[in-house]
Amino acid sequence: MPYNTLIHTEIIMKDLELGQMLFGNPTQEYPVPRESWMSGPFQILMDAIAEKTGDKDFVYAPDYSNDFFTMRSYYWGDDEEEMEKPNFEVPSENFSLTWYKYPFRGSYSSEKLTPKRWNDLIQKCIKSLEELK
Repeated sequence: MPYNTLIHTEIIMKDLELGQMLFGNPTQEYPVPRESWMSGPFQILMDAIAEKTGDKDFVYAPDYSNDFFTMRSYYWGDDEEEMEKPNFEVPSENFSLTWYKYPFRGSYSSEKLTPKRWNDLIQKCIKSLEELK
């Protein structure tokens, strides 16, 4: 393994929860902070999805997809392909986020997030919901 890969692996392994290490939950390059500037807007998006779909029976996050974004609850099965999919992705923004069991626990994203970038992503997702008929 190249030296840079080893350093990156050591950094990520240090931040992983035991279950993530044992069961191979996917990670990405940037750890995501568990702070209110992340969880507040995300909860607003989940509420908007529930309002739009009428599905309020999800436990931690709804399974939802439209042409702009996809949200997947944590996958508990053995299908490797399904396990590798991010929990939240916005393909047109080249953004994805993974978590362990519930949003923002042991979470990693495809880019280093700032409150401004996160709010921008969430607002675009909410707008995409409003544009659906």
